[in-house]
Amino acid sequence: MSSLKQVAAAAGVSEMTASRALRNAPRVSASTRAKVLKVAKELGYRPDPTVVRLMHQLRRPKSERANIAMVWFDGRSQSAPSMKSLTAGATARARKFGFNLSHHAVNAYPDGASLCRVLRQRGIEGIILVAMTVVDGLADKNAMPWDQFAWTVVGLGYQGPALNRVHFDQFRTATTILRQVMALGYRRPGWVVETDTHTRMQGAWRGAFLARTDDAPDAARRFRLFSPDFKDIDLAGWIRDESIDAVILSTASAKFLSAQIAAGTAPSVGIAVMGWQPSEKAFAGYDQRYDVLGAHAVDALAALLYRNERGLVTSLKEIVHLGDWHPGPSLPGQVSKSPVSKQ
Repeated sequence: MSSLKQVAAAAGVSEMTASRALRNAPRVSASTRAKVLKVAKELGYRPDPTVVRLMHQLRRPKSERANIAMVWFDGRSQSAPSMKSLTAGATARARKFGFNLSHHAVNAYPDGASLCRVLRQRGIEGIILVAMTVVDGLADKNAMPWDQFAWTVVGLGYQGPALNRVHFDQFRTATTILRQVMALGYRRPGWVVETDTHTRMQGAWRGAFLARTDDAPDAARRFRLFSPDFKDIDLAGWIRDESIDAVILSTASAKFLSAQIAAGTAPSVGIAVMGWQPSEKAFAGYDQRYDVLGAHAVDALAALLYRNERGLVTSLKEIVHLGDWHPGPSLPGQVSKSPVSKQ
């Protein structure tokens, strides 16, 4: 099949002029338009319908552009640094596609059907569900107007009816962290994670940890679950008892442990954080790049909208995402070795 570039070359005009002629734009003379149309017919040129819809969307005035929405199961989470990054990435990509993006919280409505009714009234065509905590879905499958919208889910927390999803590759993420930690000479790493997070990750971090340390009979004891208030774990005692030399944990937990180390109540160990942010340069850790995840979510939703696909899906599609490792002073290394690259 011929391309626009080939049509333009054969007609002796620029690609822009050829495109305008094929769209019957007023700034092209009748003779040039006729020549381009004749060449296009002779070459059998057919425009890509997806590109046509995208360009049509971009050329529409802002007031007439398609409306999409990010729907948050926990509206309070929007203020977290990682969620601000997610929003920034989604907003930038939506702007590139010519979408108007708005935000809505599930808990601001009595039920999912009410939320969808309001979104429909506002001209929303596609919805990105942000499920960074474990949720059961908006409502019963049969009670929701699924077929009125295109849907994409962000995160592993959503447990409702079948929808396409974008999320982090948690197993490979954990494997990358462990490889980096052990490349720095640490031989007895420990991992602590909140129970709710472990559930949401579907055990991926624990699976990666045990796979990477399967030669150690005590490996299971070096992966600990805890509640947010640390009441069910003596962090310093656990580190001593298991002779742990590096700990992998969340940023908030890392700050707690760092304070204990500074106070002399916990052994000095290497620290690596999950969910590393540019503002946390004191720590080594893994930046999950929530901004890229947000962009992926808009990409996935745009694909559905351009194909005019609405409702629940029969064949699930997932986009999995990897972030970046960042060295830092909290993980100086046990021996003089360089971190390995991500694979």
